[in-house]
Amino acid sequence: MLVLFINMQNDQLSIDPLSGLYNRGQTDVQLRWEVEHIDSMNDVLFVVMMDVDHFKFINDNFCQSVFSHIF
Repeated sequence: MLVLFINMQNDQLSIDPLSGLYNRGQTDVQLRWEVEHIDSMNDVLFVVMMDVDHFKFINDNFCQSVFSHIF
């Protein structure tokens, strides 16, 4: 039961509640893991990152549902 609680707390700290995406800290951890393991998988890693300028303005004026559909 304690392990389940800790995992739930970890998810709450790692995931943005609005978008449901990993936050910056978790993204860094995941990317580091992927880079370390890509050679052993004989695969290719592609990374796409997006930065939305004036996110708060867009979110406030066009509502959260717009970004929910985009993400």
